[in-house]
Amino acid sequence: MHTEGTSIESCLSLAKSCMNPKCPPIDYDTALYYAEEAAERGSREGIELVIHLLEGNYPEGDHTELLAFWRRTRAKMDEEAQALASHPTH
Repeated sequence: MHTEGTSIESCLSLAKSCMNPKCPPIDYDTALYYAEEAAERGSREGIELVIHLLEGNYPEGDHTELLAFWRRTRAKMDEEAQALASHPTH
């Protein structure tokens, strides 16, 4: 899949559309692919979606290391946001 020119919002929309229970079958592989694309570009929502998919919805495999990576990434993003909030640049 080619997503180089695809926006974060489009990646998230594509990921969510692959998970729509009203339009089966649910395609977890494609949903994870697009969610990771958004997450890798710095999307907090993309990170949350990846974690959600891996925690309970991804059907096969051990995703412990991948989950740990995305949880660390989310924690780092939270720390950076807190640091910016506590030190405004006004």
